[in-house]
Amino acid sequence: MTTNVYNDLTTFMNELTFDNWYYIKNSHNHIILTKPHFELDRIDVEFKNNIIHFSLPLKNSSYSFYNKFSNDDYTALSFLKTYITDLNS
Repeated sequence: MTTNVYNDLTTFMNELTFDNWYYIKNSHNHIILTKPHFELDRIDVEFKNNIIHFSLPLKNSSYSFYNKFSNDDYTALSFLKTYITDLNS
């Protein structure tokens, strides 16, 4: 795994705790966040086999959106930031 992408992603995930998100799981290769009273809204990021897997909540829905990126693809961070910013608006 590219350390810079991993570090940037985890830094951004840490910043989400200021927007009322909290950790359910926080390990080296798997991060899950949710919001109080909205437990179906889960941000699930897993680093596995050189791939970053995202499972993200759909706004106003009980379903989630899945996408994956190569672990050295910086568009993964841009994608996550854009998606979460829209989700929180």
